[in-house]
Amino acid sequence: MGGADDGGDVGDGDDVRDDGGVGDGGDVGDDDRGSEGGTVAVERGDGVEDGFRGGTRPDDSVALRLGQSLLAVVAALVAGAALAPWAGRLGLALGVAPESPEFVAVRSAGQFVGFALAMVVFLAYANDRDLVSLRRPTRHEAGLVPVAAGGLVLAQFALVLVLQAVGIGVATNRALTPGQDAPRYFLYMVAVSILLVGPAEELVFRGVVQGELRKALSAPPAIGLAAFLFGSLHFVAGTGTIVEQTAYVLVATLLALPLGYLYEATGNLTVPAVTHGLYNAVLYLVQYADATGFV
Repeated sequence: MGGADDGGDVGDGDDVRDDGGVGDGGDVGDDDRGSEGGTVAVERGDGVEDGFRGGTRPDDSVALRLGQSLLAVVAALVAGAALAPWAGRLGLALGVAPESPEFVAVRSAGQFVGFALAMVVFLAYANDRDLVSLRRPTRHEAGLVPVAAGGLVLAQFALVLVLQAVGIGVATNRALTPGQDAPRYFLYMVAVSILLVGPAEELVFRGVVQGELRKALSAPPAIGLAAFLFGSLHFVAGTGTIVEQTAYVLVATLLALPLGYLYEATGNLTVPAVTHGLYNAVLYLVQYADATGFV
């Protein structure tokens, strides 16, 4: 799903094939968000717990937080679009052949580096550097990752089959095109997905967007809005009719919901980031196997 026009969701190296595209996160209460990965309800200054991540503040209106979220998404897209060509130039300087699968993979990698850098700048600008919760996963959280990634893969295929059964096709991600004639591209994107696409997209949509929305909303609407923003950007990432592109958005949005829940439940962005990366990687491996006749 997760990645972008040059190979990621959001037009990314995210969802693969004709697609669009848990864990017990610990108790909410007095536990520390620490070794066991639980999420703690935040207390206001008067000691009264509230349901908003980070506590409520006078400026924590829904409109403000939604505006901040949209600004973050735009910043990520602009930075990704700006950095991708520079990554391509670097690849050429290192001897990568123009328009080769290697060149496309390098550009895609640059795009998601741009995503991450934009979020670092955004968090500093918004004075929200503590917005993103990131740490080494506990054993329990590490165990959730392969289960969640496998569940996303199965859910993606199930959603596509259901839509096809009612006569609705799903747009194909543009990120797949370079691999049709050069299957090795899919292998490059396995690495790019795990190292960059999953972490960068989750930083944007779960860490910053969902984190901003949680300042003003309870978990369900914050998770849903973040997932919708994530899914909506897949409209331009897919090739097909308007109906097929809309179906792609639907699938990507639905698959983003469990990722949002993982972040909310664990309070650790590492969990959905690695899950997302593995999900993409599996889909690219399926594409590679199909293109090379392994399946």
